[in-house]
Amino acid sequence: MECNFSINRFCGVFVTLSDQVINKSTHFRYLGSIVQSDGEIDGGIISRIQVGWMKWRNASGLLCDRKLPLKLKEKFYKIVVRPAMLYGAKCWPLKVKHNMKCCRDEVA
Repeated sequence: MECNFSINRFCGVFVTLSDQVINKSTHFRYLGSIVQSDGEIDGGIISRIQVGWMKWRNASGLLCDRKLPLKLKEKFYKIVVRPAMLYGAKCWPLKVKHNMKCCRDEVA
């Protein structure tokens, strides 16, 4: 892992472990969030949206039942799906394109 806190970046730095060079990664998952080397949050947002849809699909058998009242489906969305999608969103530095992507998937 390489942490650059200054403008001076070392391009030729390699991390080794027991004489083996560890490849540099462009993104990795840390505590459920995706951290990207370029500082963007696109991967994290896409991942959270996928988690929300996965929660929806897991309950689709129940939610597609016509006997289930619409109010109950709405309550399920607000209690299960939306929090799964927005977990960690308080610290996201959103841009307009990220906000549009989140809103689009919430409406769909």
